[in-house]
Amino acid sequence: MILKKLKISNFRQYYGHENEFVFSKDITLIIGDNSDGKTAMIQALKWLLDPESRPNIHDISAMRKKEMQPGDEDIMSIYLEFEHGGDKSLEKCFTFKKTDDNKIEISGFKFEGKETRGVQRITVDGKELVNRCFDYTLQEYSLFEGETALSNFNNPAKFKSYIENYSNLKDFDEYVKLTSSFEQKTHKQYTKASSNDASIAKQMSILEDQINDVKEDIHQIKLKIKENNRTVKFYEDKVNALNVSQDVLEENDRLIGIIRSKKQELRELKEKYNASLNTKLLDNYWVLCAFYDIYDEFSTFACKIKDMKEQEDNDYKIQQAKKSGQLEAVEKIKNMGKSSLPWYIPNQKAMLSMLHNHRCDVCGTPAPEGSAAYKFMENKLNEYLKQAGLDTNSLKNNKKSTEKKLFVNNYINQLYNLSIQLSGDKEKWLANIPKEIIDNQNKRLIQKDRIQNLERDIDGLEKERENLYIKNNITDGENLSADYSNLRVYYKKRDDAESSIRSCQSDLEEKSNRLKELQDQQAKLTPDKASVKILQRVDNVMRMINQAFEKARDNNKVHFLQTLQETANEHFALMNKNDFQGIIHFHPSSVDNALSIELRGSNGEKIEHLGGSQETTMYIAVLLAVSELTSSIQNNREYPIVFDAPTSNLGPGKTRDFFLGIKNLQKQFVILTKDLLIQTKGEEEPKLNEDIISQLDYKIYRIKKQEGYDQKDPSTLKTNIFTVKE
Repeated sequence: MILKKLKISNFRQYYGHENEFVFSKDITLIIGDNSDGKTAMIQALKWLLDPESRPNIHDISAMRKKEMQPGDEDIMSIYLEFEHGGDKSLEKCFTFKKTDDNKIEISGFKFEGKETRGVQRITVDGKELVNRCFDYTLQEYSLFEGETALSNFNNPAKFKSYIENYSNLKDFDEYVKLTSSFEQKTHKQYTKASSNDASIAKQMSILEDQINDVKEDIHQIKLKIKENNRTVKFYEDKVNALNVSQDVLEENDRLIGIIRSKKQELRELKEKYNASLNTKLLDNYWVLCAFYDIYDEFSTFACKIKDMKEQEDNDYKIQQAKKSGQLEAVEKIKNMGKSSLPWYIPNQKAMLSMLHNHRCDVCGTPAPEGSAAYKFMENKLNEYLKQAGLDTNSLKNNKKSTEKKLFVNNYINQLYNLSIQLSGDKEKWLANIPKEIIDNQNKRLIQKDRIQNLERDIDGLEKERENLYIKNNITDGENLSADYSNLRVYYKKRDDAESSIRSCQSDLEEKSNRLKELQDQQAKLTPDKASVKILQRVDNVMRMINQAFEKARDNNKVHFLQTLQETANEHFALMNKNDFQGIIHFHPSSVDNALSIELRGSNGEKIEHLGGSQETTMYIAVLLAVSELTSSIQNNREYPIVFDAPTSNLGPGKTRDFFLGIKNLQKQFVILTKDLLIQTKGEEEPKLNEDIISQLDYKIYRIKKQEGYDQKDPSTLKTNIFTVKE
């Protein structure tokens, strides 16, 4: 399979329909800095080649979505041309439209392929074409999104499956399976026929029962070995995960402790920050914050009107007191004898009563109307009225007014009392509400900043911990300390299981030898009937054929792994010619004969704690070796390698050796890297490393972010593609 052309339309930062890569049959380099579009390019390819991937609104170019107006529509498409038993192509696309409410709608999803059959170009189902030409298992060993994707080589079961699927190892399994089936059928016919041959029937029956018993024993022993293999694998993984130094263990504990502490603080802070402000405003009477000025005005007015009321009330009382004094003077007339009385004695009421009764109550003398006494009382009353400055009608009204109040109701006092009730602590509380709101807003801003800082800190610590795990091959860092204390237990359980496996293997060998003895005894029986003799010979031949294929399978596997190991070490030496190398070693794992990869010294001991560059080059060497051998065995199994950042863990020297060394490999590579860029002091943008590039006879692209982008706004990102070398 050879990749020929990739077109990306409106996928993430590949804005528009003019983004095209034309690949060399040998090596194509795509050079770009961080966020220039390297990862987006390989993810576009993986999205296309994933039969189950569907449209995702988040994959659409943010720049294109932002500039669209309601009613506008466009297409997101990934298109690939490749050669695989003829010219073929794949396209996965869909239409997206901006609605009147500024939402994005997706429609018209299509995934189809095209291929040439004879002279015709026909359309086929995209999913079927991918599964036929570039299935998922193969993609795992061809498309690498970063160095961590090389971890597939550290999965013994996956690696074994890959080797078997893309080499001729499984061919022998089919032959063994087929000949075993033939052997079982012929043996069944031979056993059945023997029961009718009196000369061997009894012996045959006894031997067959013994053979069946031994086969059952062998089956149970294999089950026990399999179970113990799982136990060994489980505790090996535990031990390997703990195969770290005390410093690494302490650093892991430190990072986990800090991360947990910061996450707890973050949770508590978010709970406070996300509390319902509306509820809190009502609960704290913050709705009153605008009423303090109203209250202040009300309080001032209540005091002022109370003072005015008191002033008017006092003035009124003074006037009433004066009037009251005049009436009291007239009243004294009643208490005087015949002697001259003051003008105000008796008072108006007494004088009017005496005139009405025609009798002087002062001296007790009758005073008929018209008499001198009557006229005296009339003159006395007129004198009183004259002195008081009042006529009869005004005196009557004055009497009523002395009984009246100026302010009949108590409203002003109630208003004043209310202002008093609202003063003091309540007034202070009310006046403090606006300040409380401002303080709370400032507090929320501080909380928000703290939340953002905590999230950044946690992300940084998580990355630091992830790097620690990668560097030291730690698979379960969370439980590392707890498991470390159980290390002796893990070793013992693993050793016990291995001891049990050795014992079972010894029993298996013994039972296998016993089975062979019994089968040989059956083969040596001398039946009388000719038909039974023929079946006996056929049974013996099929058994020998089956054993031959089993031996050939085992020898072929050993030979293949030896060749693979030698080829991998050749590539490994080229990439580490100026550095320590070690020896790559393949060996069957303890579980299901899965293949594990190790780096060993010349003394045969496994090298622990590989450096980042050492591990990367080891896996790349294995990748190249597997690809080379499987391609030579099966001509239609040649596949490209697409690798994002293969040299990010290598130093400058190894990076140079890597890019110069792969040109000797007869294989298609598409490599995305930033390691051929150099940052010059004083320059904002990195430049191409012309020293290395000038030595490379490869097709080279440079991808760059369009200038003027906003670091915080993805809708400003657009990748531009430039050809450096054809």
